[in-house]
Amino acid sequence: MLVIPHRDSHVKCYVDKSDISAIQSSCAGLHVVEDKSHTVYVSTCVKGTPILLHRFLMRLRADDKRDVDHINGNTLDCRRGNMRIVDHQVNCQNRSGDSETGIRGVRGKNGRWVAEITVAGQRKHLGTFDAQYPAAMAVLRELLKVDLISAKRYALNLLLEFPLSERVALNNRRQLES
Repeated sequence: MLVIPHRDSHVKCYVDKSDISAIQSSCAGLHVVEDKSHTVYVSTCVKGTPILLHRFLMRLRADDKRDVDHINGNTLDCRRGNMRIVDHQVNCQNRSGDSETGIRGVRGKNGRWVAEITVAGQRKHLGTFDAQYPAAMAVLRELLKVDLISAKRYALNLLLEFPLSERVALNNRRQLES
């Protein structure tokens, strides 16, 4: 773990022990930067050229258009097991929820819940539901077909978003209806 001064405190950045010597020998200092959406990253300079630490560790040149995806969503976790090189579209699949509902791919409309996902630049309507949870499950089923890593993160977020009692109640209603 690297500890980097930032404002009036410090930021912890997680890296593999095997990468620390490369960082120390190649990088001219580390500092914390924020993008326009206030996402925090660690940046450095290599041979006078600014580069984000995760791009340095994954050996992506500045002209490489691919992204480094932080699988767990923590941009300060730069351990190799948490990063993968993807195109921008796949990286966007690993985003957090909609501002209205807090659940990516689910939005309210006329008292019901619409499930949608964008795949290969095309929006795909998955259905309209009476409750948020079934709409979110439709998104999860579609994500499982497209990107397993994003689906795993989405499923974990659903577990946090929906209490067990709500998931059990919905399951019990389905069993009664069938």
